[in-house]
Amino acid sequence: MKKNSYILGINDGHLATAALAKDGEVIACVSEERFTGIKNQPGIPDQSIKYCLDYANISADDVDLVVFGGIMLPPTEKNQIDKSLFYDSLKPVLTAMRLSSVSLPIFRSIEEAVYPVFFDVLSPGIQNKRIQKLQQQYDFENEKITFVDHHLCHAYSALFTSGFADLNKPLLIFTCDGEGDKLSATVNVFKDGKFKTISRTSMTNSLGNLYRSVTKYLGMKPLEHEYKVMGLAAYVEDRKADDLYRKMKDLIVVDNKTLQIKSAVNSQLFKLGYLDRFFKEYRFDYIASATQRITEEVLSNWISTAIRKTKIENILLSGGVFMNVKANQRIAEIDNVKTLFIMPSCGDESNAIGAAYWGHRSLTGQNPRPPKSLYLGPDFGDTEIKREIKGKKYKITVPKDMEKKIAQILALGGIVARFSGRSEWGARALGNRSILTDASRLDAISVINKMIKSRDFWMPFAPAIMEPYSKKYIINPKDIKAPYMIITFDTTEKGRQDLAAGMHQYDKTVRPQIINKETNYKYYKILEEFSKITGRHGILNTSFNLHGSPIVGTPADALNTFENSGLKYLALGKYLIQKTK
Repeated sequence: MKKNSYILGINDGHLATAALAKDGEVIACVSEERFTGIKNQPGIPDQSIKYCLDYANISADDVDLVVFGGIMLPPTEKNQIDKSLFYDSLKPVLTAMRLSSVSLPIFRSIEEAVYPVFFDVLSPGIQNKRIQKLQQQYDFENEKITFVDHHLCHAYSALFTSGFADLNKPLLIFTCDGEGDKLSATVNVFKDGKFKTISRTSMTNSLGNLYRSVTKYLGMKPLEHEYKVMGLAAYVEDRKADDLYRKMKDLIVVDNKTLQIKSAVNSQLFKLGYLDRFFKEYRFDYIASATQRITEEVLSNWISTAIRKTKIENILLSGGVFMNVKANQRIAEIDNVKTLFIMPSCGDESNAIGAAYWGHRSLTGQNPRPPKSLYLGPDFGDTEIKREIKGKKYKITVPKDMEKKIAQILALGGIVARFSGRSEWGARALGNRSILTDASRLDAISVINKMIKSRDFWMPFAPAIMEPYSKKYIINPKDIKAPYMIITFDTTEKGRQDLAAGMHQYDKTVRPQIINKETNYKYYKILEEFSKITGRHGILNTSFNLHGSPIVGTPADALNTFENSGLKYLALGKYLIQKTK
């Protein structure tokens, strides 16, 4: 009997993650932050790897291939020897050039010639260090360890998670992020079972770096708070920010011939204060608006042009820039986009999945299979939960029908934190590690913020909607699947009533999780029971975590978050925990 094949994919950069594929299907995936409690934890994901192996009940010897999702780490981890040292050493030169108005194109031509050589020389040494770090915990054989291009992993993550690869239709796959392995964007075609990259955009022309730099300019955390810039942008009408937009619009454009994204200056300069010459006379919200508008237009033009050139209308997206849910809505509205799939949680955490897919296809020559769901993280049994709640001075009950009980609390205006089943992979809470309430109650926004979330006043929450009723709430003429909170939609009048607290308060768009019974029956049942009581078919769903912390990973984390917040109810496994004071 042929043994199962196991491929371990690793992202050891920003938001370190491990994914395990069994016979081409990802069966376990989790980010290291869920164990350490450090948001966006970088480095070798030791505990995530252990979880994956334990879940499959295998050892390092049973793994056929270990694939790192990136040849050279992007400069996001301190004390990591990578290309950030190259740029740090050039900062004095760059600053002098900026101050003396030396021709920037001259520098760019030199830098673009030098960096690839630097990259190729340093890569083997960096890879050896990464292997050594991995082998401090796990005895993987050297010949089983390999490294794969960053953007190829992004592309593979979308291609094989989508399930489109076996439909015998040509596919157009776009990747776009800050930077990875010398690139910031690619255009790829998958046709007749063959994958081909038809365009590559250098990291020196990075749309992602522009958005990241604007995030930092506005006093927020780059690589974490870009979504806040996006949320803020919607409060400004385009005409109010037109002046700034006109000054910025030629800063980054699309080359229609090469399908490359081109910036007017080396996008690394964005980090050195270059943008201040545009922004210093403008309000913070105008800056957000102009930047979001440019991002949407560049992505839309890029994708529209590629569709015209290739005649392919089935579109897949991956890479951190596509975490921009408003830009994704704009892409979905392009006339020639026939079908659209956006990789859920498509930042670098998805490269662990893409690496595992690449490993399976490389080893077997066969296409990987999409996971059955994204509930790929740890589950905790009754014994572990009982150990954590023992001695706690709360009212603890075991409802006969937990889902019905939660629905009853929600219908009365209550707020419930839910910790149940396997945790969801990625940045979005999809019900198993979520805080839930009635989305029709507008006052829920301030109540949840005071209780636990402390979100910026302009940031919206999101709804979970029962799939059979989604058309009552969202305008989705192309019937784009939306189970992962990765795209926004305009709402109907009914949606604006029933989902008032789960939408953007200015433009009335929603970033929904459309759920069905097959994906998560118990979670769906909560909405079903809530619907029977209220006649409404959606609830508010936000992640279960303290502000600035990762989504809770363990029962101990759940209890700690419960105890250090204003939450009154916690559904922890089969136990309903209630504060009485």
